Amino acid sequence: MATHESGTPAPFPETDLQFSQLLPAASAGVRELLQEIEAKPTRLQSNEVQTKFRITGNIEDIVEKPGVEFIARSYQHDLYLLTPGEQGEQVRCRRQGDKITLGYKGVRIEDAGVRVRPKYEIEIDEKTEQELMKKYGFGAKEVNKIRDLYQFGSVVICADWVVVRRGEEVIPAGQFIELRTTNTDNGEALIRDAAQVLGLDYEERINASYFDIQLGKKDYTFFPESMTEISPLELYEIMATSFTLPRNEAYFSSPLTSGGAKRLFEGMDDLAEQIPAIIRLNSQVAEIIAHESEDLVVAYRVTLPHLVGHRQGWGEMDYLKFWIYYLSGIPVNEAKRFEQMIETGQPGIDINVFNDHNASRTERAMQYEKLVDGFVSFVKEQGVSLNPVNTVLCLPDYRLSLGCSSEVRLANALGIPLQEVIIDKDHPGFRKRIAPIAKWLQEEAENSPSNFPNSLNYVVMFKNPN
Repeated sequence: MATHESGTPAPFPETDLQFSQLLPAASAGVRELLQEIEAKPTRLQSNEVQTKFRITGNIEDIVEKPGVEFIARSYQHDLYLLTPGEQGEQVRCRRQGDKITLGYKGVRIEDAGVRVRPKYEIEIDEKTEQELMKKYGFGAKEVNKIRDLYQFGSVVICADWVVVRRGEEVIPAGQFIELRTTNTDNGEALIRDAAQVLGLDYEERINASYFDIQLGKKDYTFFPESMTEISPLELYEIMATSFTLPRNEAYFSSPLTSGGAKRLFEGMDDLAEQIPAIIRLNSQVAEIIAHESEDLVVAYRVTLPHLVGHRQGWGEMDYLKFWIYYLSGIPVNEAKRFEQMIETGQPGIDINVFNDHNASRTERAMQYEKLVDGFVSFVKEQGVSLNPVNTVLCLPDYRLSLGCSSEVRLANALGIPLQEVIIDKDHPGFRKRIAPIAKWLQEEAENSPSNFPNSLNYVVMFKNPN
């Protein structure tokens, strides 16, 4: 297949304009973000016309057609910033090699047979990228692609392998062919013809962006790591801006400081010193189980409690307050009122006992219940409207965790559906991946049935037993 002489594509006409000229096209929320960027010449990529197709076979066989020229391969790391664009707009920060670009995708033309929208880009430096991430990146959605670029007449063909990054691991999440052009007069006809040449069924086209497509992997809630000196209420106020209405979100209630791995350290003189190790083991097990049961969870976003990380100055009560707010989706102004109520001494919580891991479980459980029951009473007495998660999934050993027990108590009181993850202890995946680091689960796995009548019990069938 021939390589394009220039080595780089030239599919879009480019026009210089100042960023200030772009602002009127954006909604108020997006304008606020764009005004953070120093005014400089911006590349206008006109109105781009595009659509894409999900590919299940060999993607390279599809693009091996007469007249299709290979241009280049690249790796693209995209972060879609969480911005209050009201009209389907998107702001994307892209790293490709040493180049960083900030892109703005404008309002879509909804009545088109393919996706049509204006697109603008500006090159930024690493410092500007870091400032954007610090202010707007807490809810960013990450999309990574290995992209092979081809040219077919005036149509650009992108063969994309979309991947999800989990630490150092890169996991395939789907392969697609995207067709696009800037010819708005007969763009759809050109794309339809290109699809026919490639042997693609035009009726199976997808007009959503990669940001919008559920790629078969869940979107895990991201919490701002740099904001360690922040109160539970302040962190909740930030996170609440990412809530959809209603929330398509499942919460995995998993032991952190009690229950689970704590069994390994029972009887030690100073149990408090072992808390970091307990959290680490419990978090590791929770993450494995959550990933293995992704296909069973009917929700787009997944939240794991350990991902909130260590927050400076937070005690057990601070963490539970945050999760009470988060799970219930209480309006921020009402959460502030509840905080004020706690400061006045209601509902009679002993904070010292609450946070003391060396205190008896019975004493601490009473304090946990006071906090949950006080919140529920406040919500009901004040008639507060909530926007809760749509499911609370209880991981094994939740019964031994004060935090999990409190979340179950809250869910029951607010009518949030409860479901339980049931482990298949005989599966090779459990024996090889979980049992060696979580011996306590071997005993817990014997415990079925569920405590929750009329709820669906998930049996985790591990996909990678070897």
